Order: sequence, then C-alpha cells, then structure tokens
Amino acid sequence: MKRIQPMTYAYLQETESKATVATAAQLRGISTEFPGIVDALLRLPCFFQLAPDETGFGPWAQLILTSAGHTAAAAFSLWNRAYYLESMFLVRHLVEVLAQIRYYHSRRGAFLRHQRAAHERAGGKLSEGAQAKHIGFAEIFGKVAPRFHKTHYGALLSGMTHGGFAALIMRFEFKGPNEPVKPTFGCIFSEDRAGIVASYLTLTMYGLIRAGLDLDPKVLGVADQETQAVVKRDVAWLGRSLQADWDEFPKKRDLLSACINMIGWRPVQLA
Repeated sequence: MKRIQPMTYAYLQETESKATVATAAQLRGISTEFPGIVDALLRLPCFFQLAPDETGFGPWAQLILTSAGHTAAAAFSLWNRAYYLESMFLVRHLVEVLAQIRYYHSRRGAFLRHQRAAHERAGGKLSEGAQAKHIGFAEIFGKVAPRFHKTHYGALLSGMTHGGFAALIMRFEFKGPNEPVKPTFGCIFSEDRAGIVASYLTLTMYGLIRAGLDLDPKVLGVADQETQAVVKRDVAWLGRSLQADWDEFPKKRDLLSACINMIGWRPVQLA
C-alpha cells in the first residue's frame, strides 16, 4: 500500500520562496511595479485636506483609504507568494471600499443614514427624529457598477470569500468530468491563477488612487514632489496596463467595461 505523505506547514513555507522566485521570473512587470503602486496609495491620504461636513464622510474616506493601502500591500504580498485565493479575499474588501467611496461621494446624506443604521444595529441609540437606513452592496453596485455586481462581485469575489464553488478554482485542478480532482498542495506558481488576481487587483488599485484624487482634487498640489511623481507615474502605468488588457485580451473586456464608472478609466476606443 502506497504511503500517503501529509501536507505540512513546513512544506507550505518551503514552497512560498519558490513561488516568489517563479512569480518574479514569469510576471516581472507586475511584481516589479506593484510595490510602487502600493506606495502611491499609501502616500496619497497623508496629504488630504478634505472639508469637514456634518455627515462625517470626509474623515471616513480618508481613514478607509489609509487602511486600503495596507490591505493592498497584504494582497500583493500574498499574490507574490502564490496565495491566490487568500489574496482575492483582500481584493474583495478593496473593491467594497472603492464602491462605497464612489457611491457615498455624491450621496453624503445616504452615508449619514447608513452610519446611523450601523450604530443602531450595534446597540447604540439615535437621537429623536434621526433617520437611519442600511444600504447594502446590491444598491451600491446598482448605482456605481451594475454589471459588475452579479458576476464579478457576487459569483466570483464573494463566492471565493464565502467558500463557494469559485474558491475551488484557486486550489484544485479540474481536467475533465472523468478525471480525478487534483488539489494544489502548497504555494505553487500558476500563471492563470496569478493572472486572475492581477486583473482584479490592477483595476481596483487604479480605481482607489483615482478615487483619492477625485476626493481631493488639490491633493497633489500640496504633496511633496516625490509623492507627486510616484502617483503620476503609477496612475499612468496602471492605465497602460488596463489598456493593454483591453487591446490584447478581448475576454477581459467584459470585466473592464463592467467597472468603467467605478474605477474612473475608459479604454482609448471609448474615451
């Protein structure tokens, strides 16, 4: 009887370093450029001068974008080591942040009512006459990216996060109906799986940086010269990357066109 070798944490750690080397060799552009892109997102909120308002949207947006830079760094780190499924969990969070910023930016009253509803659900009391209304992501995406919601956010990103069938594509291989399902043990580089994560992470990072620039149109004017250069360079690189996906991979056009308004990017053909 063939002896079964169990999966171990030691083996998992061993494969991480090999996956990192393979990622750098096979996807040199992304692995080289993304640390600078994360840097741009981390820098930008430091220079916000958002006018206060009674809804509290400005402080929330600044804080959530500050946090998003850290989340993006973690997502990239996981992707770089071939933790593709785990990276997608964080990408989903970043997409939710982006969608909320886009939705509430022009709906400050809705933001206040939503926060009151959250406060009430947590056991807090509202002042007499205060209006509260929970706003779900179906409503948010319905306004900022309706075609993105069902297929991309719901079936794929949320499916992976909640342990649905979509999660299996990042950990198991399906070669055919009569073939056994083969699990991937450890962190093994896969160009296909890395590409899926990279596609969503690229468009989300572009959207988050653009959202920050839209929140405070004067932010680069008060930022130091190095930050100005970093942000401009990385927005340009991300834009070129999205355009290349549009031009060279027609299958990605559905994804990109579904989130045009949310990320603030349009392909040259539609500009």
